[in-house]
Amino acid sequence: MDSNRLQKVSKQVQQDLAEIYRAIAKNEFSGSLVSVTHVRITADLSLAWVNISVFPASKAQEVLEWSRKHKGHVKDLLVKKMQGSLRRMPDLEFRIDDALERESEIDKILREGGDSPIS
Repeated sequence: MDSNRLQKVSKQVQQDLAEIYRAIAKNEFSGSLVSVTHVRITADLSLAWVNISVFPASKAQEVLEWSRKHKGHVKDLLVKKMQGSLRRMPDLEFRIDDALERESEIDKILREGGDSPIS
């Protein structure tokens, strides 16, 4: 598949999954913020790696386990949302994006008197 088309499909899947998770979070993960930070799809559209970010980070494992357990339901919602724009919907593989957690750890180290790599 053309890389531009693949990027567009990935972006659309990311946006649609973000909306789906926004609705799901109200019922399943109250008090948590769930974001879809990145989607990478294989060229043959067989698999999509979905990175999700969870705040607070202590709920991340719970959200990941729920996502893996209910990936068929999430995929069905995604198919309905995309309304047949793809002949084949990729299988979803969820991962936690811990970039925010790593960033806060680095910030904490710097605030506690560590040497700044910037100066």
